[in-house]
Amino acid sequence: MRIVHVISPYFEIREGKFIKSVPKQTIDIALAQKNLGNEVFIATSKGSDSFGLELIETIPFEAGGNKTNSDQEKHYSILQEKLQLIKPDIVNVQLGKVRTENSFAMHYEGAPTLVTIETVVTPDQTKILKKVRGQKGSYISGISETQRKLWGEENFDYVIHHGLDENTFSLGLGEGGYLFNMSRICEDKGIHEALEVAVKTGLPFVLAGNINDENYFESKIKPYLVHKNISYIGALSPEDKVPYIQNASVFINPIYCDEAFGLTMVESPLCGTPVVTYARGAAPEVISNGDNGFLVDPGNLEGIIEAIPKALSLDRKNVRKCSIGKGFTLDSAAKNYLSMYSDILSKFTAS
Repeated sequence: MRIVHVISPYFEIREGKFIKSVPKQTIDIALAQKNLGNEVFIATSKGSDSFGLELIETIPFEAGGNKTNSDQEKHYSILQEKLQLIKPDIVNVQLGKVRTENSFAMHYEGAPTLVTIETVVTPDQTKILKKVRGQKGSYISGISETQRKLWGEENFDYVIHHGLDENTFSLGLGEGGYLFNMSRICEDKGIHEALEVAVKTGLPFVLAGNINDENYFESKIKPYLVHKNISYIGALSPEDKVPYIQNASVFINPIYCDEAFGLTMVESPLCGTPVVTYARGAAPEVISNGDNGFLVDPGNLEGIIEAIPKALSLDRKNVRKCSIGKGFTLDSAAKNYLSMYSDILSKFTAS
């Protein structure tokens, strides 16, 4: 199968540099599909690295630049011309945010287009979706059943969960003996409640992540950092974060928002580290009580504290086995996408 994955030109795609979650997931899936015998292209900004895939370049990436809707339209216009030469079987547009109608409307007439949405969207973005929904050859997929329900089941054709490389996220022994949280540091992630758990239990706690909201960090996070059992280590590279996950005892996730998925809830169990989380967003799809972690009613901080000893008693090999069995591996995700592409192609040729 000849597949083109489209990544927004808003992202920098360079080897040796931090790559955000949407393009990173796209590249990983594309490489896995290539390894399964497919011809795979990635279309993104000019000057990007190919990562061993066929590269289709559009507009230049500008570090710190604010791309406009017209920039994105130019990106898709250049891509349209190049698709005429490549003649793909299917085009998969990967979106972290619905910016314009063109994000959906773009498709090469000779093949179907699948738009994968990797976030929960706003009402304004939903209006864009509804306006372009139902075009011939256009299909929509999401990354969780929660996302589908929040956005409207009628707006999705498919749901495919994320998967991660189980060789990269390999089993760890939890020898560090600390509770762990790694995410964007903002109120939506409920990090202050995770730190409150550390204060109330007295257990060692390691916090990692970018400061996404400076006011939130100063007012609600910094006061906790005076406690000797709490360490803030800043942002971690993809390579550096794995040992921290492997050495953690439990991942604490008192999430405040309805996330579309939540990759840390997959990364941790694949490393054998159980997750204790509020049952919000896609958490109930990812975490199974007593298998790879525990779900707690949102807002029940004492419930999180009570679940920690139970999580510590779980066999780490079984924690990992559960998440692999639920299909949260790169191989499973790549094969699920290929199966979805085949179904789309049969519908497209029949229409």
